[in-house]
Amino acid sequence: MPTLISVVIPAYKRPELLKQAVESVIAQTHRPLELVIVNDGSPDDTAAQMEAMRPAVEAAGIAASFHSKENGGVASARNYGMQRATGDYVALLDADDLFFPTKLEKQLAAVLTADADASSCLVERRIGERVSLYPSDAAGLLSGHNPGGVLRLEVWTHTNSLFLSRELLDRAGMYDERLEIFEDDEFLIRLAHHGKFAAVPEALATWIDQPESLS
Repeated sequence: MPTLISVVIPAYKRPELLKQAVESVIAQTHRPLELVIVNDGSPDDTAAQMEAMRPAVEAAGIAASFHSKENGGVASARNYGMQRATGDYVALLDADDLFFPTKLEKQLAAVLTADADASSCLVERRIGERVSLYPSDAAGLLSGHNPGGVLRLEVWTHTNSLFLSRELLDRAGMYDERLEIFEDDEFLIRLAHHGKFAAVPEALATWIDQPESLS
């Protein structure tokens, strides 16, 4: 059977940017897909914008799993979405960022080729008109089984690059919602401890770095 991939998007404010993120999921070359959006108690019209996109998502052959909950922060929203995702693999995307069209296809291929549990990739970082890579080169990208490298900040990867098997999430657990800071860091160290990463040394996502950004 084809491999089902779930994309989890936590959403809080900035509903006009959520539309762009969803369109980047619709543009993915891989199918089958499931899109899980979690409205984290946003006080604006995020919930309405989310539902307005349902027809386009379903018309693209993507299963739509949309939810609204009380505000609990981005870690809580990601966990809520991952718990409800039904895919064999889960990819994380913030509501103000974007995937390149071949992201999921290339990361799935990398995981299967390397017999890995997860995949990382470079991310295009945009700050206004400035564009750079994050990490700055492939040598700094998390690969293999390397929790020590993450802990020493020798290797890293952005949340939007994460492509995780369900088995790895079951072993490593999800975000620690008790943490008010460094929850991404602690989560990545656990993932690197429990699983093997296959790195894709090219940019497959865009991180739009701005003051209101989730990431």
